[in-house]
Amino acid sequence: MDESRYNEIYELENLLNSNNYEIEYEEIIADGFCEFGSSGRIYSKNDTLDALRKRENLKIEMRDFKLSYSDENIALATYKAEIYKDGESGTVSISLRSSIWRKKGLSWEIIFHQGTKVE
Repeated sequence: MDESRYNEIYELENLLNSNNYEIEYEEIIADGFCEFGSSGRIYSKNDTLDALRKRENLKIEMRDFKLSYSDENIALATYKAEIYKDGESGTVSISLRSSIWRKKGLSWEIIFHQGTKVE
């Protein structure tokens, strides 16, 4: 496995899960992006950008992060997300997540994401 690609995509997933509002999410999320939410709703890039900007203070920890490649320009990231509200103890929710990343020039962009709640 190419460790630099692994680290780069891991950090990008972490950025999307962070509460860092200084990030240029538009650069990370592809124009044709699609997300299948745990609610069953389908989200576009604009829907997702709006949600990221309005997201309440949550702490999301990634567990069991794995990355596989279909070729050098396409990667599948999978992990378990444990979500906490800042300042509170105990997990709010747990979901299994998958994202497809595409190499564009020298950087990566997310083209698909799905979250499935774990009961």
